[in-house]
Amino acid sequence: MELMNENRKMEMLNSFLVSGESFQATMWGTIMADAKAIMGIAAGMNALGIPGGGAVGALANQYCYVGVSENYLSFCCISNIDPSVMTGGFVLAFADIIEAKVKKGLFGRRVISIKTNEGKMNLSFVGNTIGSRLSKVKQVAGIEYLVDRMMKL
Repeated sequence: MELMNENRKMEMLNSFLVSGESFQATMWGTIMADAKAIMGIAAGMNALGIPGGGAVGALANQYCYVGVSENYLSFCCISNIDPSVMTGGFVLAFADIIEAKVKKGLFGRRVISIKTNEGKMNLSFVGNTIGSRLSKVKQVAGIEYLVDRMMKL
């Protein structure tokens, strides 16, 4: 079993990068969303010809890599047991976000609640990368970048 690492994170996220976009920030977190939200997002992606799939179903505390590009959030869901295994993913346009709320938690945890026409999802992020081969500097910078983008919506 391989630990989370920068190379694998980018390899997985790049498979969900929309053509013409580039990632401004990347990080790992935990996603919680109901099946309705994920299925609605996946249906919209397919209609637009955007890559996605595999993560069609309820996501309860699922680890994921998140990439933030100019116009999209890319999600790559990974196995909670073996992070080298991608279980699916999807893309969400910033334009499809109706509302976003950011909450600060204990020990630097950030929880971002996102509402779209398809449903709601929560993203939880921590700056701690202990037990992985991810860069703490990139993780913290990515979280702050995403929080800043969400606050401007």
